Amino acid sequence: MTIPEVDRTSEVTAPMRKLNDEEMVHFIRDGYVIVQTGLPRSFHEDLCRKLQEVIDTEGNWGNNMLPRVPEIQAAFDDPVVRGALASILGSTFVVHPHRYCHRNEPGSAPQRLHKDSLEFEGDRHIRHHRPRWAIAFYYPQDVTEDMGPTGIVPGSQYYLTEPEDRARKERPVCVRAGTVVIVNFDIWHRALANTSGKQRYMIKFEFGRMDDPVLAPWPSGGDHLPAPVRHVDVDHQEVLWSRVWNWLQGREFTTSRAIGAVAGDVGQWVDMLRNGDTRARRHATGLLGQAGQLAQEDLPALVAALQDEDEPVRLNAAYALGEIGAPSVSSVIEVLRTGRERTRQYAAYALSAIGAQAVPALEDLARDDDEQLRVIAVDTLGDIGRPATTAVPTLTAALRDESEWVRRFAVEALGTMGAPAASAVPALTAMLRDQSHNVRLSAVTALARIGPAAVEAVPELVETLNGPDRYPRGWAAIALRRIGTPEATGALLDHLIAARWCPVTTIKNRY
Repeated sequence: MTIPEVDRTSEVTAPMRKLNDEEMVHFIRDGYVIVQTGLPRSFHEDLCRKLQEVIDTEGNWGNNMLPRVPEIQAAFDDPVVRGALASILGSTFVVHPHRYCHRNEPGSAPQRLHKDSLEFEGDRHIRHHRPRWAIAFYYPQDVTEDMGPTGIVPGSQYYLTEPEDRARKERPVCVRAGTVVIVNFDIWHRALANTSGKQRYMIKFEFGRMDDPVLAPWPSGGDHLPAPVRHVDVDHQEVLWSRVWNWLQGREFTTSRAIGAVAGDVGQWVDMLRNGDTRARRHATGLLGQAGQLAQEDLPALVAALQDEDEPVRLNAAYALGEIGAPSVSSVIEVLRTGRERTRQYAAYALSAIGAQAVPALEDLARDDDEQLRVIAVDTLGDIGRPATTAVPTLTAALRDESEWVRRFAVEALGTMGAPAASAVPALTAMLRDQSHNVRLSAVTALARIGPAAVEAVPELVETLNGPDRYPRGWAAIALRRIGTPEATGALLDHLIAARWCPVTTIKNRY
């Protein structure tokens, strides 16, 4: 079977169709958005046939499925898909070197629910709420419920524990050919059982944000999260959603405001928090978050709620403390020092929501004797991003830490700060030789995010480009492209010419 070459020039240069406010709210709230490519049905049908032929005769090529079947790229170059990704990740987003063609065979059993961000073997990957990563699922065929579709749990991306609440019902992704579902990297999902007699294909690409937002990357129609979603929130997460909405538009930490709250209500909500059932406590922490600094007098109740048995309560309490701001910092730091591991993570979310005002305390914590506190401190500084650039010297010093995990998260933190972390480039370049794979991978990713300001790392990036680690190699190519000097571009082109994969050559057609 032969598929004609696909001319993608017009698609790549065609204007992107950005998401609208409603679609962005859906992504923030539910963790996914569904778009449809403009490619003809015949394209997807031909692609399915080729995927089946290749996998049946040669096996699944994994990361190399794209060069083996380059037609796949046309779906991700579609202006609607690129526009959606640019709306979520900014116009400078890049494709992660990992991609995979999933084939769900007839008679398969369902997978367990999982987050991809928790599946990295050996990596202590602490999760954040600001979308710096996304996954795109492309379906080249009609998918019905009996074919083992992808199952996703809407709204589950903000939770570290597997969702069990009946209000969060798993949704089977039943779509027509040519659909691309873009999901938050942290959403809980799985492949469902295939009870049909058909094979179900899904091609997964991952994408990363290179620059934290300065302006809204989509044509936003309002300064605040649109009102209609406020009445469908089962966990009362409006403050969290508003924070993400504003961060995506470059407004960062300017959201503290009372949303219809009055001081006289606060005492009632605190009583609900202390004495109510689970639903009441969720509601109370949500309302206290909306009250902003009006809830400051009841700070102890919110601090105590970071240790609540219910995860939505802990999450809402963290963001309520974030809305109170600087007066919360010392109490939250104390929770980090004395709380259980589960509690510590939500205290970290609170400090991240507080932002720049929490940076001095986090810098102190980054020098603590407790390894886990140092890990949390440098990771939280990275989540805050550019408002924490005063901590660049502290993070640079943390690259010499004896703990692999402190080094790993300090490297990542410097990367999220982008060009303002340019002074750390020599130290980051040295991390390309770290004994830990996770540190090396985070280092080359950080240099890619720093971009042109990382020019002095070019010789070491070229060495990484030709090294033994598959993902650092891929990110070195991205970094060299981002740096863009003649030396970087020449080295990248030389490497790509030597590594070029000929998709026409197969085990049956070697010459």
